[in-house]
Amino acid sequence: MDTAALKRFAQQARRTLLGQVQSRLNFVLSGDTAFHRENARTIDDLREEISLTSAESVVERVSYLWFNRFIALRYMDVNNYTFTGILTPQDGHTQPEIL
Repeated sequence: MDTAALKRFAQQARRTLLGQVQSRLNFVLSGDTAFHRENARTIDDLREEISLTSAESVVERVSYLWFNRFIALRYMDVNNYTFTGILTPQDGHTQPEIL
């Protein structure tokens, strides 16, 4: 079994998730909007976690968490554990069935 394509996909997905999580973290930690005021306690907890470890560590952990969730959903789709495709499009379509 050739796993090179899977390895390339996993590496690209990791880089993409890291970038997206970093962007979201930057948004959450900057500015004063209604979102920030509504979630002040959560943002304070996030800042505390960053001060205990580092921003890179938080980004890495969150990216890993989301990657595992996506892979689990894909696994469930492939093995027909779900009634509709959560991540998998129907034949002839480009968007996941759930959309």
